Order: sequence, then C-alpha cells, then structure tokens
Amino acid sequence: MSNVNVSIAAIPAYCFINLLCHLYATSLLISADKERKVYDNRNPRDASPETLRRTLGPPTYETYTRAKAAHTNGNENLPLFAAAMLAGNFAHLDQRALNIAAAAIIVMRVLYSLSYITAKSRGQSYIRSLIWMGTMGIKFYVLIKASMVTAALRGVSIFNAYKRAFVATEFILQHEVSFTSNPNQPSLHPNPAMAAPLAPGLSPAETAFLCEMELVTVIPRQRLESIPLLG
Repeated sequence: MSNVNVSIAAIPAYCFINLLCHLYATSLLISADKERKVYDNRNPRDASPETLRRTLGPPTYETYTRAKAAHTNGNENLPLFAAAMLAGNFAHLDQRALNIAAAAIIVMRVLYSLSYITAKSRGQSYIRSLIWMGTMGIKFYVLIKASMVTAALRGVSIFNAYKRAFVATEFILQHEVSFTSNPNQPSLHPNPAMAAPLAPGLSPAETAFLCEMELVTVIPRQRLESIPLLG
C-alpha cells in the first residue's frame, strides 16, 4: 500500500459502494419481474411507484426504495467527499492522517448503506443518521484544514520569502562549513549550534512556500569553486 495514495483511491471505492446499492435494488426488481413487464433496460426508471409496489410486494418494495435512496444519497455526497480528498492532497496535508480519514469515511459509508437498506424501525434509522453526521464531520474537517494551510501559503509575501532565503544563503556562505569524511553528513564549524541571524528564522508558511516553489538549492561548499557564478 506504500505505492498507493489511499485518499485518492478511496474516491472510486466510494463510487463502487454506491453502485452496489443500485445493483442490489435492480436485482430485487429483476428477480420479482419474471416476465419483464415492469423492468425494461431501455428505460429502467419508467415504472411508477404503484407498479413497483404491486410487482415487488410491500416488504420487498420498502427494501428496494431504501436501497435506491442509499444509492441516491451516496451520489449526493460524492462531490463533497472527492473535493475533501483532492483539497487535502493539494494542501499537502499529512498523508497518513488523510489516508486514515479516507479509510474511515469508506468504512462508515459501508455501514451507512447497510443500515439504510436493513433498517426496519425508526430507532434503527437514527443509527444511520449518526453515521452520516460522522462522515460529514470528517469531510468538513479535511476541507477546513486544507483551507487553513492554503490560506497560510497565499499569505506569504513572495518578496519577503526571497529576501529571507537570500539572507540565509549569504550567511551560510560567509561562515566556514566543514564536512566529515562523508560529504552527506555536513557539520557547522566552529559552532554546530550556529544559526542564521533571523528572528526566529523562516516561518512554517515561508518554509512551505520555498519548498513548494523549489526556490532553495543546498550546495556543498566544496562544489562552489567549480560552479560558474554570476558576477
């Protein structure tokens, strides 16, 4: 699963769950309509509720309508779910947390559909409503979290980010930097705790901006002499 973005893969999974509700409702009608007088694949939605009730019988008709309602509800909620997952990925939210949120919504969607189809009493229907509210809460949480992150990135002054990056780079070049025998393990000299004279340094939003826009490139000091620099 390390090569799969669960939050994105959950979108077609959500659609598949909705499709199962539709297929189940259709199978009930087809099995009851032996002579194919009601169900016509050329116009499957043409049958009136009275005709369906008469063909299926009251108990089966109620199950049929609940399965169709679960399918409709899933289609109504799919855009918000897809938007939440795409926004979470666009905002680079924590991937593990986003995957857990997506998996939780998928599990809750399965439970919601089952409870919708099998509910026989008003009390059982409240369980379905609680599950629905839980899924909506997760979707809104992801969307709000994504909006906060993207708002922070948009609030970064591009000029200020460039200025801070230049000051930090200039500071590094003006101080001695020594390397161990392994060039991949740099250490500052003479004071390993040395830090750029920024108070208190790049903000999280500025750091995210610089990384996202790929404005910073770290080059070992030993390579600077072999790189043609402007001026």
